[in-house]
Amino acid sequence: MIIQYPNQDLHRKSRPVELPGDLAKVQELAKEMEPYLTATGGAAGMSAIQLGTPICLIGLRYGMEAMFLVNPEIVWRSGDRTEYREGCISIKYGKEFYLVVRDKMVKVRGLRLNADFMPGAVITLKVRDILGRAVQHEIDHLDGKLIIDHGRAVA
Repeated sequence: MIIQYPNQDLHRKSRPVELPGDLAKVQELAKEMEPYLTATGGAAGMSAIQLGTPICLIGLRYGMEAMFLVNPEIVWRSGDRTEYREGCISIKYGKEFYLVVRDKMVKVRGLRLNADFMPGAVITLKVRDILGRAVQHEIDHLDGKLIIDHGRAVA
């Protein structure tokens, strides 16, 4: 079940995943997150804290598939910023929107899970547009930040 604001767990800072100790939990969470990411009209991204588990795992919609990153971190920001309307599945199930300023492009590094939800290689991705915004949004979740913390509501 997706945690909804104003649940204060959404403001908790997530802890780094420790492998192999957290492997079973990471696999379980990735399988639970996948349908939200691959459904028609589903979320662009999701973090483990939204399911009540404060560990550093995010899922992203990558085309029509889900991609999962363990311990993701933004390692570069373009500095070229833009404001855009965002929703969040943990705020009124994505039916309330906020204008949020984010970098147009970022590089993110993390451990990618493969199709069997097993740890793969550390990868670095340069992302922009909706995927770039989703990465920044989900990493904000890992830091206990929500769009309501640095955006303004819009109709």
